[in-house]
Amino acid sequence: MDEALKKQIVAAAREYETEGFRIVGVFGSRARGDSSAGSDLDLLCRLEYRFLGSYPGWAAYERIDMIKDDLVQRLGLSIDVADLDDIGRKFILPEIVYVS
Repeated sequence: MDEALKKQIVAAAREYETEGFRIVGVFGSRARGDSSAGSDLDLLCRLEYRFLGSYPGWAAYERIDMIKDDLVQRLGLSIDVADLDDIGRKFILPEIVYVS
């Protein structure tokens, strides 16, 4: 994974973590190092109870969209976010590149 990109992700992750949105790591082509110019950035995230308490119901989805938009602006990449749920644990964790 590109170190400059990783540093930018870590900086953003520290900000979002204060509200309970944890960026756990990167997966997919950017994590593997075989991305192309048009590849998106796949982030594995965990929503903590304080996030869900601060943004109940649909407000959580709206806030996640705002975070994604902020990351797109910061990083200049398309962003996909996957939650660390059962599917994330089974299929994504084995290939994750941790950012914190």
